[in-house]
Amino acid sequence: DCVGCGACVQVCPAGALELYDDPVTARRRFTIRYTHCIQCGQCEEKCLTTRGIRLVNELIPPVFDREEEIETIEKELVRCEDCGAFVACRDHLRWLVKRLGPLAYGHPTLLLVGEEDRQVLPAVLVKEESRREDLFKILCPHCRHRVVVCDVSP
Repeated sequence: DCVGCGACVQVCPAGALELYDDPVTARRRFTIRYTHCIQCGQCEEKCLTTRGIRLVNELIPPVFDREEEIETIEKELVRCEDCGAFVACRDHLRWLVKRLGPLAYGHPTLLLVGEEDRQVLPAVLVKEESRREDLFKILCPHCRHRVVVCDVSP
């Protein structure tokens, strides 16, 4: 049930959770090291979905190879259609659409992610300057701000 938001990684005091965004494959990789975990419960408490990560009362079996204690989870990342920067994990955006329901239609990126599951959207032509109609692309916050400010300012 992990959506790839990374909240658990930010609050882990022991460094048992690591996050890496691979720019080549556009994948986010979470690494969990069970032997580093101090069972503080911060990751479980701060999880957005409340089911993405859970602590259990099971003992960690002894291993001879440190690589056996590691678990890896990968999530697909969504890129900004203008600058190519990462916006968020696709699962995270879908979770937001589901969680917000009809309110998700107020944000163009969430609208587009919600519509991806229903139909194939036509490709948008690339223009030399940003205009208001570019709001209906998947954009990072920086590009979205640029599109709105440049179109509104005289």
